[in-house]
Amino acid sequence: MSNRSNVLKTCALVLLLTACGGGGDCGGVDCSPVTPRQPPDLSGVWAGAWQGQDPVLGLVTGTWENTITQGATLGTGTTLLLGDVDCMDGQMEGGQNAQGTVSGTLQRPPCAANTWALTALDTSAGTATGSWTQPGSGAQGTLGGVRIARLDGPRIRFVHPSAAAPGAWVTVVGERLDNPAATAALVFGAASPPALQSASATRLLARVPTGASTAALKFSGAAGVAWSPTSFETAPPAPALVTGWSASTGGEPLSLAVSPDGRKVYVAQRTGPARGAVAVAHVARRGVLSTTVVADGVPRSVVASPDGRRIYAAVDGVGVLVMDAAVATVLGTIVTPLGDGALDNPQGLAISPDGALLAASDGLPGGTVGVWRTADRGLQSRLVLPAGQAPLGVAFTPDGERAWVVAADTTGLQSSTLRSFDPATGAAQAPLPVGALPTGIAVTPDGSAVFVASKAAHTVSRVATASGVTVSVPVSLGPTALAVSPDGTRVYVVSGGVAAVQALSIESGLAVAPAAPLASMPRAIAIHPRGGSAYLTTSQGVLELGGRAMLTLARAGSGYGNVSSSPPGIACGTACQASFPAGTVVTLAAAPDAYSNFAGWSGDADCSDGQVTVGADLNCVATFAARLPPPGAASGVGCFIATAAYGSDMAPQVQALRDFRDRRLLPSAPGRAFVAWYYRVSPPLAELIRPHPGARALVRVALAPVVFTVMQPAIAGALALAGLLALVVWRRTRRPRLPGASAH
Repeated sequence: MSNRSNVLKTCALVLLLTACGGGGDCGGVDCSPVTPRQPPDLSGVWAGAWQGQDPVLGLVTGTWENTITQGATLGTGTTLLLGDVDCMDGQMEGGQNAQGTVSGTLQRPPCAANTWALTALDTSAGTATGSWTQPGSGAQGTLGGVRIARLDGPRIRFVHPSAAAPGAWVTVVGERLDNPAATAALVFGAASPPALQSASATRLLARVPTGASTAALKFSGAAGVAWSPTSFETAPPAPALVTGWSASTGGEPLSLAVSPDGRKVYVAQRTGPARGAVAVAHVARRGVLSTTVVADGVPRSVVASPDGRRIYAAVDGVGVLVMDAAVATVLGTIVTPLGDGALDNPQGLAISPDGALLAASDGLPGGTVGVWRTADRGLQSRLVLPAGQAPLGVAFTPDGERAWVVAADTTGLQSSTLRSFDPATGAAQAPLPVGALPTGIAVTPDGSAVFVASKAAHTVSRVATASGVTVSVPVSLGPTALAVSPDGTRVYVVSGGVAAVQALSIESGLAVAPAAPLASMPRAIAIHPRGGSAYLTTSQGVLELGGRAMLTLARAGSGYGNVSSSPPGIACGTACQASFPAGTVVTLAAAPDAYSNFAGWSGDADCSDGQVTVGADLNCVATFAARLPPPGAASGVGCFIATAAYGSDMAPQVQALRDFRDRRLLPSAPGRAFVAWYYRVSPPLAELIRPHPGARALVRVALAPVVFTVMQPAIAGALALAGLLALVVWRRTRRPRLPGASAH
C-alpha cells in the first residue's frame, strides 16, 4: 500500500506542475513568454461553416475554405467564402500572439476586411472554432471547421450533386486524384464500401453505394487522404406538393436555377427595370437581394455552376452572360447567336457535372447547340440540327459523358425529336421521336431515363437511355419545364396552360399525383440540391414548393464539437443550415470532442433543450467549453504553476513537463480526468506565486527532482534503484540483534 501511495503522489506532483498549452492573462501580471512562441502548424486546406449577424441583413450564413501555407511566424493563404457574401475571394493571414491566441485578418477587396480569432484549435485532430468581426459594418459571428487536405496531397474541391440516393452518379472534382486504382478509394460514410468507378488527376466518378450514410466523402490514395468540404446527403427528400413562401422579383420571371448550397435562387426575367434582368433571391430571407439589368436582350435561361462561384444566363440577341454568383455581377460574355424569343426556352442552358463545359441551345430553326469550355470560354463543339428543327431544352447526363437536347419541329412536316450527342466532339446518335413542341428536359440521377415535356402534345415522355423505349403520359395543358427530385423518385411538371404543378411517380410508372393549385401560371421549376423544396417562377415572382422552415445552427465557446439532427439535415460541421417541413420536431445532438464539454443550448426560445419544433425559421446556438487543451493546441486558458515558476511556458523544464502530460497522462482516462481537475485549480495558485520571486524560487527548488526525473528518466531510475539498494543495506546493518545471537 505504501509503494502505491508513493507512485500516486509522484504522478500528482507531476500533474500539478504541468505547464499549460498556452499563456494568458495571469491576474494582471504579465505572463508573456520570454522567448517567441512557435506558431501552431495550420498548413493545409481547411473548410467549415460560418454564421453571424449583420446590422443591415440580419442573420448571415455560409461556408468557407482556406488554403494555408505556414511560415515561421505567420500563416497565409487564399480564402473562398460562399453563402451570404458579396465578395467571395480573399487573402487570409494570421499568427499566434504572446498570449497564445491565434488570430488574423481576411482581406476581400473591394469589400470590407474581416478580423478573426480562434477560441479552440486542435492541430493534431485538425479542428477549430472561433469568431469573426467586420469592423466596418459591425457584423460579427462564429466559425468552425476541419482540415480536409494537406498541401502536398489530394484535394476535393466540390462534389456534384451534393445529395443523391444509392445508384446515382456522383462527380468529385479536385487535384492530385489520379492515384493507381489499386490504391485509391472513395468512401460514402463510415459503413459504405469503396465506390470509385474511375479517376483522373482532377475528377473522380462514382455511384452512391448501397448502405452509404450521410457524411463528408473520403478519398484515399497513394498521395494521402482528403475529405469533401461539405457532407454528402444520401437520403434527400422529394418536395411535397405544398406551397410555401413567395417573393416578387420586380419583373416577369421566366426561368430559374438554385445555388449548390441552396441559399440563393437565380431568376431570368423577361421584363424588369429595363428590357430584362437577372435577379438573385434569398431563400432564408424570402426576398430579392440584387437585380442586374440586361439592357440589350431578354434573359431566357439560367444555370449555376456546381462549384458555387458562377452563374450563366442565356440572353436573346447577346449570348451567354458569365456572372459572379454572389450578386450576379457580369464578368464577361460568350458571344453566340441565340433565339429571338419566338419559342420560350427556359431550359436552354446546361452545365456539366464537373463544371468544365457549358451547353447552350439557340432556339432557332435549323439551329445549333454550342458547347463551351468554362475555363477559357472557348468553343469545344457544336451540334447542328436539320432545317426546321429548333433546339430547346438541353441537359447533361449525370456522369457527364453525353448530353441530350430536344428539337422542336417548326414546319409541321416532321416529328420533333430527342437527340443524344458527345459534348466533346458534337457527334450525335440517331434521333428519337417525341411529342410536338418539346421544351422541357430532365435526366434521372442514375442516368437511366430522360424525361421530355412536349408543350403542344400536353405529354411527358420517359425515354430509357439504354434501349430508347419511350412511354408517354398526358399532363396538364402546355408543359414547359421539368425537374427530377434528387432521390430519383419523382419528376415535377409545370405547365403554362394551368395554374398548377404536378408530380409524376417514377417508381410507379409515371402515376400522376394530385396537382398542387397555384395562384398564377408557373413557367419553370428548379429543386433544392438537397431536396425538400422546389422553386417555381410564376407571373408573380418566385414561389417555394414544399412548405418548409429553416433551422440555422451556430457554434460558440472555447471548445469544439459537432451538431447533428434527427431527422437528418443538420451536420454542423459543415451543414449548419437546413430546412424541414413546417411543424417538424427536430432533435439536435451535440457531440463534443475529447477535450471539450457541451455547455448548453441558446438562441431562440425554442432552442433551450435541443428539441425544437420548426414551425417557423429558428436560430440555435450550441456552446462547447474546453475542459483541457489538446496536445499541440493553441489555447488562452491561463498560466499554470510551472509556467509561473520558470517565467515562460517555453522554458525547457516546462516543455518537459508538458511532454510528460501529453505522452503519459492524456492517453489514459484517469490521467485525463486528473489533468482536467488540475486545469481548474492550478491558475489561482500560479497567480499567488508569480508576483513573489522568493515563492517562485522555492517552487523551482521543489520542482528540481521532478523535472530531473522527467527529463532524465534513465538516470533518475538508476539513482532511484541505487538509493533503494542503499536503503536496504542500511536497514540490514541497523537491524537489532536477537538476545543470544552470535556476532559472527
